[in-house]
Amino acid sequence: MEAQQNDVAENQTVPVLVLTDAGIQRVAFWLRVLGGCNRHTQFDPIYVMECVIAAQDETFNYFIIEKSDWFYGTSCQALYKPVENTIYIRSDVYDAALEGKGQALITIAHEICHYIQNLLLRIFSCIPGLTYKTESCAQDSIQMQAHEIQTDSITVLLFTDELFLGKSDEEIVTAYIIAPITECVCVLIEKLGEKIAKRWQSFPTTKQRREVCVV
Repeated sequence: MEAQQNDVAENQTVPVLVLTDAGIQRVAFWLRVLGGCNRHTQFDPIYVMECVIAAQDETFNYFIIEKSDWFYGTSCQALYKPVENTIYIRSDVYDAALEGKGQALITIAHEICHYIQNLLLRIFSCIPGLTYKTESCAQDSIQMQAHEIQTDSITVLLFTDELFLGKSDEEIVTAYIIAPITECVCVLIEKLGEKIAKRWQSFPTTKQRREVCVV
């Protein structure tokens, strides 16, 4: 929780995305896809951060800070700053992750989950008519704690098989691919329909057209 709070000054708030349980599962699934993971592949946060996110998002950056120069406190091992769109990682944690140590991998994955949620928030804000929920979170607030729990939930799904338990390949495709795409398409069609309806209602009547022609 401290990682996210370090980027929130006292008396200031930051907007965060609020996800349903289904939304948490979908984010975790697509993050695994982003990392090239299937049912049987281990999620690699270092690869995702360095070779996927950094390569595709020109606004993203990450820095490995020497432990002796780390100034975010002893309990904070890494953090994501949404304003900078940057992940900061303590050097010993990064080295441990390279060695495949579980806690270090989870720590970095947690910050990647913060990045992904912020990215989705930016994308959603650019889609007219799309409904989504946000919270304004202040440091040490209940909302921030809830956001950290949400981020932890996504992180856990990256390293377990919970997303796939009891599901066939067809059910996985339906739940995590077809359903969210269908929902987005329905929103876009609905908004397009509203625009067409407004345009249609603004058409002149036959009488009005004839009056214009006579003039």
